Amino acid sequence: MKLRPNYLYNAFNKCSTHSPHCCCRTLGVALLFCYLSVIWLSFVVPNTLTSVQLYVSPRFSVTNFSHNHYAYVFLMAGCNPNKATQYIGYVYNILISKLILQQSGSKADVVVLTRMSAEATAEAIPEQGLLERAGVVVKYLPKVHTDNFFSAMLDKFRVLSMVEYNRVIFMDSDVTPFCNLDYMFESSVGSDAILSPNVVLSYRHEPAQGGFFMVEPKKGDYEKILEIIDYQMLNFHNFSEEYGWGHKILPPDGWNSYRYYNQTQWNFYGAFADQGLLYHWVKYEKSDVTFIRYKELQQWREVDPKSDSSALLLGPIPVSEIPEPRRNKTIGYVKKTIDKLPTCGGDKLKLKRGYQVNEHSPCRDYHHWTGKSKPWLQYQRPKNMKRYLNSISDHSQIKHKAVWWYYWLNQVKEKYDIDIDIERFNTARPNLGTKLTISYMHNYMNKYNQIRGSMPKEDKKERFDTLVRL
Repeated sequence: MKLRPNYLYNAFNKCSTHSPHCCCRTLGVALLFCYLSVIWLSFVVPNTLTSVQLYVSPRFSVTNFSHNHYAYVFLMAGCNPNKATQYIGYVYNILISKLILQQSGSKADVVVLTRMSAEATAEAIPEQGLLERAGVVVKYLPKVHTDNFFSAMLDKFRVLSMVEYNRVIFMDSDVTPFCNLDYMFESSVGSDAILSPNVVLSYRHEPAQGGFFMVEPKKGDYEKILEIIDYQMLNFHNFSEEYGWGHKILPPDGWNSYRYYNQTQWNFYGAFADQGLLYHWVKYEKSDVTFIRYKELQQWREVDPKSDSSALLLGPIPVSEIPEPRRNKTIGYVKKTIDKLPTCGGDKLKLKRGYQVNEHSPCRDYHHWTGKSKPWLQYQRPKNMKRYLNSISDHSQIKHKAVWWYYWLNQVKEKYDIDIDIERFNTARPNLGTKLTISYMHNYMNKYNQIRGSMPKEDKKERFDTLVRL
């Protein structure tokens, strides 16, 4: 059967020049043609999705919203093809994440920033083809001299150089979304935006989660944050819990976590690394951020104390005392409820996820496999996995987190025809470890000062090149 797109057009032309009886007869034939075409298409056009269907929130709308200017970005560091079992679990988790996002309706790019191990002789991972076949964009970062957990944490901020995107959601490679998180992008654009361009989530004891955040990359941002890192490396052998990454917090200002409120010391976990730098960047450098804590949205921004009475003003605060004093800003925040923030269906899952997850977006819509809880580690894999998988009829009813992850690994295996033995699948401990300690920072700092020692402080290009490759 040959489709003729101009058939309807010709039919309506006849209606304009013939009698009403002829018009009705011609339109009737045209409508019958359309009906038969739909039936024909339903048989010959294959359904490219698997049988798994994900919940899409009816509150989510993509009107006038261009997804190709937005991206989910993962980071894999310390990759060595000779020790593939150390990173292959992250590859599979990214494939799972891509499949879930795709099947639940996301059109945003999925990008993985890949950093090869310093000891690796290969320039690329052999799984690159598989990732690209799944639609994941693979980008390689320069090899580094200090190949440890701390340098990997700093590499997260390379997302600030991705100015081809209007928004980027960064996720650690051990984070798995449950559904389409595009509502985070959409909720941050327009005159009625609920969220700021930068969004940071609080955690148990920390005001900022380094494993999941959203930023707005702008030209010059990456170079600016390199200046902050450079000054820190050159001038502070021990991290200052008073000044942090360049700002002394004074009351009534203070940071908030799930358990703590109005704290002024930079003494939370990761303050000397990604989580402290992230908090400093969005609040004191950009001064345009939404912090999410339980039901509360705190929108911080620079305000005019003479005209903006809607914000709780915190007085003139030097945005950065280090490396040099900047003009005083008045920053303030507006409290809003989180109830207006949509969900993409994570609340429909029956997973037992623990203390750190509440019933609010976006925490309920993804899971972070922190530390040794990663399901691809041997001691986290449930026994008799095939029996579990064969008994599952509805993935949303799964209660065991690791079983849920292996269910989706099985979906990836079938979709991309990957040779994985689900029952015996095993990975080694990650090359860079699973916990951040301040000794990693000292190792990085010592190497940095060793290389930087002979360079003039005024030579910014050389300093930045050193940071990029350190």
